[in-house]
Amino acid sequence: MEIVLRAFVLYAFLLALFRVAGKRTMADTSVFDLVLLFMIGEMAEPAILSGDTSLTGGLMAIVTLVALDVSLSVAKQRSPRFDRLVDGEPVVVVRDGRPERAAMDEERVDEEDVFAAARQLHGIARWEDIAGAVLERNGHISVLPR
Repeated sequence: MEIVLRAFVLYAFLLALFRVAGKRTMADTSVFDLVLLFMIGEMAEPAILSGDTSLTGGLMAIVTLVALDVSLSVAKQRSPRFDRLVDGEPVVVVRDGRPERAAMDEERVDEEDVFAAARQLHGIARWEDIAGAVLERNGHISVLPR
């Protein structure tokens, strides 16, 4: 039972940590991000298992994490309010060709992030050619051309 409790606490902690880190943290995974995730995984294992190296302990931890993930998905599907709490809401970062600086600062999005998305999606490289841009809940930037 201790493994289940430890898995739950660590899952909730990491979920909150990545929520605070912001949408862009997981949008485009770089090599640095991948290394960080591997390191977090390595550090999480002993925190969950607490020295229990048995097959049963490992399986119990895995089942607990998968059950938590499925439960979270179901809760988000049933409650729009909980869904917004966990995943946030889309944020307009460019409106009518003008950057929304306050929103960009709050979400830690810079102009290059917007231009990178504009170039990749539409070949756009000037503010005037962007009708709007939205930082989506998954951290990707959607660009609406003029």
